[in-house]
Amino acid sequence: MSIKDKLISNATYLFLNWGFNTFFFVLYWIIIGKTFSPAYYGMIAVAIQIATVLSIVSVVGLGRAMTKLIPELVEKKQKNKIKNIISFSFKTTLVSSLTISIFLIVFSTHLSNLIKLNLDVVWLVAISTIVMSFASIFGDIHYGFQNMRKFFLTDLYGWISMVILTFIFINLGLDYYGPILAIVISFLIIFLTRVETQMFKISKKIIIDKKTIFEYAFPAFVVSLFSLVFNNSQFIILSSMKTLEITGIFGVAMKIASVISVIPTIFSNALFPIISRLSVDKKSKSTQSYLVSLVFRYSFFIVLPVAVFMIFFSKYIVLLFSTVEYLGAATFLPILVLGGIFLGFGYQLLSSLYAIGKPKEFMYSYSISTLVYLISAITLTYYFSAEGMSFSYLISAFSLLAITFILIKKHLTIKIPIKPFLKTLIGAVILFLFLILVKPLTPNTWIAGIIVIIGGLIYLTTLLKLNFYIEEDIKILDFIIDKTPIFKKQIIMFRDYLSKFVKTNYKSK
Repeated sequence: MSIKDKLISNATYLFLNWGFNTFFFVLYWIIIGKTFSPAYYGMIAVAIQIATVLSIVSVVGLGRAMTKLIPELVEKKQKNKIKNIISFSFKTTLVSSLTISIFLIVFSTHLSNLIKLNLDVVWLVAISTIVMSFASIFGDIHYGFQNMRKFFLTDLYGWISMVILTFIFINLGLDYYGPILAIVISFLIIFLTRVETQMFKISKKIIIDKKTIFEYAFPAFVVSLFSLVFNNSQFIILSSMKTLEITGIFGVAMKIASVISVIPTIFSNALFPIISRLSVDKKSKSTQSYLVSLVFRYSFFIVLPVAVFMIFFSKYIVLLFSTVEYLGAATFLPILVLGGIFLGFGYQLLSSLYAIGKPKEFMYSYSISTLVYLISAITLTYYFSAEGMSFSYLISAFSLLAITFILIKKHLTIKIPIKPFLKTLIGAVILFLFLILVKPLTPNTWIAGIIVIIGGLIYLTTLLKLNFYIEEDIKILDFIIDKTPIFKKQIIMFRDYLSKFVKTNYKSK
């Protein structure tokens, strides 16, 4: 499979992974919300969040390090070194997760009083930490091998079992233990379906290069800690400085806007192991630069119309996910959406920095942007409440994009695809004008949904007339045709029509 085909395959499975993850977890929380009181809902949410955070800590950055090192060693055909790294990472994670879990069990009584969780729930958190850690690290192994299909399917098995077991356990009368126990078992299923015996058939003759492993693991661990701060502290800062009502309204806007940064992040995750593998050959820098630019093109192509729809129909989107009480969230949404765009592209460059073998610069850029966030968040929230927090998010996201762009330009000749960007901007402007005209005819969310579909077709047609589409777009459709069980005939017809307008040489654009 060629590099471009592998990129398309990776991106497709990662988009499926994100889509099904979102669907099943929404379903999971709907079941909990419809069954339990707010107090029990909060207990379940806190238990899962603590286990998730502790599992991230217990991996100590080794998962990220393996996603970088495995593709390199595959390219060098050094299978024994890969097996040794896997074994070392597994043993290290086992020790760290067991240590954390034993600590939780030993001090369970004190922790139960401190975080207001029942004693049995603290024990389940301890078990969840171990299981989640193993599921995560073996997922990173398959990710490193670019086995995205198995990465997706093993997650899917876990999510399906999570929802089914939650429903069964609740009906068996296990009360709030049911959903937490379902999480434990679902991650155990993910872990067991990801383990392969050949991963542990190591060669004792090869000495593990621990220095190189920790050269990548430590920066990844530091960034994981900073990301916990950046992604989870907004509500804490707001609630401590302002009111829970303001925090709740901002929280709805934040949850909606976070979707925008997911799109570039998925593309960067698809590209990451490819860039890592190419970094073995110093002559491949031009290919790396081209792929980063190509991923920028696809991200901008999808992000721009989504952002326009989010900003233009902010009121209806808020009502779709909440009630009239949360309409104030529409005020913050444009700022947060713009911040999400900057953050998503910042993550793309950040990921590429790590992939080309610059872990320290990867760590410094994220650390600086997180410090910018903390300083601006506390200051702006104090004076301007949730609006100040929104601008803090925007400022810190832009700082991450600016810093990573400056740093990566030192190593790769990144060419921003100006012409495709301008064409997508023209498409977005025409889309925006169309939305202005039809806004008086949009009385509710259902009509807004129909207008979104029509607007999307207008955007795609405009780009068609501007000769935006390229050969890689046809390859994406070919891949979808090969994999999809439904609408194959319709996709083939669209593919044949689109191919008449395609320019085959992307670099000339």
